[in-house]
Amino acid sequence: MLLDYVRDHQDESDYWQGIVRDLGRTHPDRAGRSQELNRLLWAYFRERAGHVPPFSDVFNREGQAAISMRNLAEYLIERWTPAVRAGRST
Repeated sequence: MLLDYVRDHQDESDYWQGIVRDLGRTHPDRAGRSQELNRLLWAYFRERAGHVPPFSDVFNREGQAAISMRNLAEYLIERWTPAVRAGRST
C-alpha cells in the first residue's frame, strides 16, 4: 500500500528517492541504511494515517504497534541506490 502510494504521487517518489540516496551517503553499511529507512517509513506511515484513508484504516485496525517496513526499505534501497561497480582486477 505504501509503495503504491509513493509510486502514484511523483512528489512523494522524488522525496523518497532523495532520502534513500542520502542514506547511502550517511549510512555506509546496508544494514544501518535499511534500519534507518525502516524507521523513517514507519514514521511516514503514521503521519499519513492522519490524512489518507487507506493508511488510517490499517492504523486503526492494527493499532499503534509498529509495523515493519523492512522489506519495503530493502526494496527501495535496491531500486534507488546507485549500483557500485566492482573494479577490474589486474
